[in-house]
Amino acid sequence: MNYSNDINLIGLLPDSYVKYIDKEILLKTEKALNYEIKKSKQDLTLIYPKKDDIFNVFWKCPIDNIRVVIIGQDPYHNNINQANGIAFSVSDTYFPPSLKNIFKELKNCYPDIDRKNGNLEDWVEQGVFLLNTALTVNKSMPASHMYIWEKFTDHIIDIIQNKGNIIFCIWGKFAESKVHLIKNTSNIILRSSHPSPFSALKTDIPFIGSQVFLKIDYYLEKLGYSKIKWN
Repeated sequence: MNYSNDINLIGLLPDSYVKYIDKEILLKTEKALNYEIKKSKQDLTLIYPKKDDIFNVFWKCPIDNIRVVIIGQDPYHNNINQANGIAFSVSDTYFPPSLKNIFKELKNCYPDIDRKNGNLEDWVEQGVFLLNTALTVNKSMPASHMYIWEKFTDHIIDIIQNKGNIIFCIWGKFAESKVHLIKNTSNIILRSSHPSPFSALKTDIPFIGSQVFLKIDYYLEKLGYSKIKWN
């Protein structure tokens, strides 16, 4: 479903999250998003992902199922068939560069895994919460909706971290800016550079070679959870 009328965000969110969320933050987010939709005039600018996919990661992973959080920035902005409401995930068969590097490091960790599907819903359904900090974006305008969503998604990160015993994957400088939100000391933070080709091999902890998927599984077992079936 595309964007035409005003959006009611509380009507799009699953109940398992609504009961935790500050309604004032949600209302301000909704107001800003509807303003952006009107400003974009729809015939000139498309907004990704599709309306019904905005909270896809929330629907696929109830809050009590979250074991791992991976923080992205905002949805893919070049192709309506890519952004699907799950960070780094795509709905078509083309793998964007960051996703290619994610799968490259996955194969470094588990040589027998060779993913052919870029839709990461199966990870989300196992408790890997792939959260973009902005949940929508204007076509061909990266970060164009960051101002709309940042307080809301910061609020979501705070709600999740407060549960404790969550593994947070902090990939790159942008995700690093969210570390101050993770206050519960029972949480585990795994840092590396971003999987983007511009940074995957850089910094003191490059993404390629970080063994992040092995580390996730190691800490999941220590916390008494099952490993992720990454393939």
